[in-house]
Amino acid sequence: MPRITFPSCGGARGGFLRTGEAFPVSVPGSRLPSPDKGKAKNISSHAGIFQGRTGNPRNSFGLLIATDLDEQDRTWQETGTASPIWVMKIRSAGAPSLSFVFRDVYLPKKAEMYLFAPTGFMVMGPIRAEHIHGGVYASDLIYGEEVVLAVRMQSNESATFRLRMDKVIHGYAGRGSRDYGDAAACNIDVNCAPFGNGWELERDAVGLIIYGGNELCSGSLINNACESLVPLFLTALHCIDGIDGTNKDQEISQAEQNELSNWTFRFNYDSPDPLAGLPPGGNNCRGLEPTSWLTYSGAQYRAGWSNMDFALIELNGSLLGQSSLALAGWDRRNIFPESSTSIHHPRGDVKKISHDDDPAISWSQTNPALPDYYEVIFDAGIAESGSSGSPFFNPEHLIIGQQLSVDPFLNCSSTFNTVYFPRLFHSWTGGGTSDSRLSDWLDPNGTGVEQVPGVRVPSITTAGGSGFNLLCEDDELLVTLNAAFSGGAEVSWEASPSDFFRTSAGQGSSATLSPNQGVSGPVSIAFLIVLGNGCGSLTLSQNFFVGPPLEPEFITAPDPIPPSTVVQLAAGEKIQVFLTATPGATPSSAQWWKSGSLVVQDATSGIKSTFTASVSPLVGNTGHFYVQTSNTCGLSPVAEGEVWVNYPEQITAQEATSSPGHNLTITIPAIFLDGPGTWQLLHLQGQVLQEGPISGAELKLSLSHLPAGLYFLRLAGPHDQSIHRIRVLGN
Repeated sequence: MPRITFPSCGGARGGFLRTGEAFPVSVPGSRLPSPDKGKAKNISSHAGIFQGRTGNPRNSFGLLIATDLDEQDRTWQETGTASPIWVMKIRSAGAPSLSFVFRDVYLPKKAEMYLFAPTGFMVMGPIRAEHIHGGVYASDLIYGEEVVLAVRMQSNESATFRLRMDKVIHGYAGRGSRDYGDAAACNIDVNCAPFGNGWELERDAVGLIIYGGNELCSGSLINNACESLVPLFLTALHCIDGIDGTNKDQEISQAEQNELSNWTFRFNYDSPDPLAGLPPGGNNCRGLEPTSWLTYSGAQYRAGWSNMDFALIELNGSLLGQSSLALAGWDRRNIFPESSTSIHHPRGDVKKISHDDDPAISWSQTNPALPDYYEVIFDAGIAESGSSGSPFFNPEHLIIGQQLSVDPFLNCSSTFNTVYFPRLFHSWTGGGTSDSRLSDWLDPNGTGVEQVPGVRVPSITTAGGSGFNLLCEDDELLVTLNAAFSGGAEVSWEASPSDFFRTSAGQGSSATLSPNQGVSGPVSIAFLIVLGNGCGSLTLSQNFFVGPPLEPEFITAPDPIPPSTVVQLAAGEKIQVFLTATPGATPSSAQWWKSGSLVVQDATSGIKSTFTASVSPLVGNTGHFYVQTSNTCGLSPVAEGEVWVNYPEQITAQEATSSPGHNLTITIPAIFLDGPGTWQLLHLQGQVLQEGPISGAELKLSLSHLPAGLYFLRLAGPHDQSIHRIRVLGN
């Protein structure tokens, strides 16, 4: 099965879990009212070529269901760790897919939120605090009629957690009427050779837009002249016009701009293996659905102009750390390319590539009354609904326009696959204002440049060391910044803490780190990229660990207390100890042990252990538990907790023999008869040998199966407990 993957700071990953990785939770559900599917069908029944610059109708595949569920509507589940999970299950009967809009969201610093299908093994996450903007989060689609929302956080963070589910989107056809496998068969997967060869950077700039579960368009991240990695995204204006529920008027109102917070942007949604899984003779170069993709939630409106149907928006979040993404370059010259290419998501399917071997012409060439858009007829592949807003590239792989519309009757058997692309040449100056032209945003310093190449988001790679991001005393770690800025950039680096390394700073895009003797702790290296032309700077960093682990940290349960506090236990009571931090090591490396009045434990390794206090005062009142972690470099200091066992003052002695059929009668004190009570016969080391409810003033114990020795009888009621010492003498 496909698998979950994890993001950096900008976007959250979506995809699938491998078999066996589903979240092991049993969740009570909230069933939603059934949507009016007739309305959903009406939404998608409209089609038509772009006329009078009103725009193609957007593709719709679901209906909004208003909700008002919040964090108070479900409770916590214990997980056997220090991080309980808040869970909620949503069910909309018969839905092929569900997606969500959350508002008033606050995630604590260490919290992680996941959305997953309990039966389909599809998951989105982890979603962290840095992915939430303005308290709003719009999710990608999760396949199936049931979705579980799970939020994992530290126990001491739970009071600040806040969330309100504002809308649920119920899909109504397939997994949604636009999705994987829905594009026409003559479309070509972007990774199909030879069509996609050499287009990898442009491929990784193109994204799929999902609006509140109801709309689908395409678009592309686009570079600026500073190459400052601002997450600008070029798409079609008609994808925004009317999204607030009003009629299309070719103007973008403030309400329509505000709705961009509900947009979801899906990147890397392209098949990794075209032709895989196809029967012999398959020739349409269609591959399997990808197992993982990257999503961004929400955007800000920057500029748009209805005459060229362009919209430029800026995604919420940073691109830094997302090396699977790129920003496409552009060309604003007044040119008509000899050949052209488009990369897009027809019908919300995986990314496709279309190509025209012939020169593009102007639409106005066929009719002077028509706008000066590029008009092309693709020789390989086609365009469909959902391709709107996709980038139009010249042979130099630079954007020169974005898709406007297609003939609604276009299909694989059409003689003329005509597609129209408004020209970036005209959009550059647009309507003459900052919010109606591209120049202010793509050339913020006014350099006058006419072409800017694409750029991949930089990444940091390492070689050497003693494992993943770990350095020991005698190691050398080569750290390299992979970045290619066409305008030139000055790069320097600095490692901190500086006293951990023989050399802690330098110039250039590579650094060799060698730790000093005897150091241990978390470290980081930061590359400072100073861009040319006064465009500012970028900082890309990576964290490591040097030396043996630091002392692990823990909390106790059921009542968390500071580690320096002595835990008070009653005789026979249990204490659970959870690791909350293992700096420089994994929790699985932890080793646990005990001493003194702690006589039983359930685990000697892993993230937690449970200890039981002795019922015998013969072992003393004080006990200790210990935990230590390790990595390739060595052992951590030992973390220690102290326990004080409070033994009851009332200890009586009874003697009996273990003759066959012999019973010992115990008179139950009156205090244990006032409400439900229990008794336990315990071994000297605390193991429970027999137990049951207190049901009367006398308790008869059968001792015939016990060897000679000392035992304890523990009586517990609603108000008190007592321990009785019993010595079995043998036959």
